[in-house]
Amino acid sequence: MVPSSSCRGRWPSIAGVAACLLLVSASAHAADVTQVATALEEDKPVEAFFSIAYEYTAKRAAIKREWELASTTGGIGTFKDLRYARDRHAIRLRGEVGILWDMALHVEAPIVVSDTRTLSFDQGLGSSCVYPDQIPAGSTEAPNCVNEQNSSTLRDGIVPGQFGAKDTPHGFDAQNGGAMFAAGDPTVFRGPKRYGLESLNIGLDWAVLNQRKDDTKPTWVLSAELRFALGTPMRFDRAVPGANTSVNDGVHWVQLGTTISKRWTVVEPYASYYWLYPLYVRDDSQFQNYRAGQKDWRPQQRAGSYFGFEAIPWENAQQHQRISIDVRGYIEAHFQGRGYSEIWEMLSGSPALDPQPEPSGGAGQSLMRGGPPGTTAYPGVTDIENFFSYGGQLGLNVRVGRYMKFRGAFGVAGAQKHFITFADAGKDVNASGQVDQHGAAAEAEVNPIHRPLIDFVGRRYVVDETAIYSLFLQGMVVF
Repeated sequence: MVPSSSCRGRWPSIAGVAACLLLVSASAHAADVTQVATALEEDKPVEAFFSIAYEYTAKRAAIKREWELASTTGGIGTFKDLRYARDRHAIRLRGEVGILWDMALHVEAPIVVSDTRTLSFDQGLGSSCVYPDQIPAGSTEAPNCVNEQNSSTLRDGIVPGQFGAKDTPHGFDAQNGGAMFAAGDPTVFRGPKRYGLESLNIGLDWAVLNQRKDDTKPTWVLSAELRFALGTPMRFDRAVPGANTSVNDGVHWVQLGTTISKRWTVVEPYASYYWLYPLYVRDDSQFQNYRAGQKDWRPQQRAGSYFGFEAIPWENAQQHQRISIDVRGYIEAHFQGRGYSEIWEMLSGSPALDPQPEPSGGAGQSLMRGGPPGTTAYPGVTDIENFFSYGGQLGLNVRVGRYMKFRGAFGVAGAQKHFITFADAGKDVNASGQVDQHGAAAEAEVNPIHRPLIDFVGRRYVVDETAIYSLFLQGMVVF
């Protein structure tokens, strides 16, 4: 169905405008989020979509540390330590082909071109910073910025350097063979430049209902996708910091989702819900099940929703042309579990986190463990507290004809404050009121991946003040 001549006149009547809107609505395709390729239809024997997209993500956050307050006040406080910066450039290749009526098979390959992560002393106040050596003797003023004199990361030996001595070499630069940063440089850690195939995603999408065929009903899509981690999983070795530049986590995931949309004249609201579950963890991944007192060895699950609407200010259905403005928000729950946190590379292989003689088992052996079998170094992945992330996105969709579509979007997001070193000491199996640290009982109770230096209350790392900015540009060919 195409708009009648009342839609093409220069000054149509009110009734003509209303009729035009209804006709356009009836002839329109679904919103981009519910569009599914079809097959075996009279006018569409096989429909297919092929797209290439560029995605840039910039993440910034404060990395804080717990510490005991002064004896006069007691309790635990959270103090500044580091600032986190991550910049990620990726290309997403996707193909979708109809295999049955309103059912499509899709294959997607997210290829990371560059992923760099940096940690620096928290000196965000710039010229307003006050450091320990600038506080007069006897003053109650506290420093409000961090350098070599008061960084808890430097104090605990997690990175090399001379704690307490201002303007001295410190830190670890993985892009320079592990060299320390020069005196006065606020950078504390720089990871290797990572790149490669993040995963290979294969899935099915089925439009159970389709407004294109029955304008009295919404478009409702069910989706299932498998994400395969191919190649060597991410890890970091301080002895050879540039040896591993992988971007996959060694986990095969499954994502289940449902999306629904319904067009009303020039507005099409939609809502989508999804759940991401670690279906299979590879033996060579950093996620190892040591049993005993280890509680949360599996990767974090995620579940969330994005919702919004497309507003269509202009459309020529007869020529397959349309401009729409996409406004959406999202919220995502990250369940407690192990994961690659903002500081995983810095922690990985740190001598300060090497296995220690205590806690020990019945034969006097150390109960602390490292990464995959055959390794003793701390793997870097940590137990992460559950938290929510949230954000919004503004996009523009342009269809220029039967065969070509373009999309651009800019997003801003944040996340709740949460702990990223959150491993329990273990399980009190024998109901003694504590986790035993020595003997046969300890072998059943101690969490082998627990590190008191970063996991004890009063030593844990916290992520706060998270800000994520994203840019998405996509071109699609429609057959």
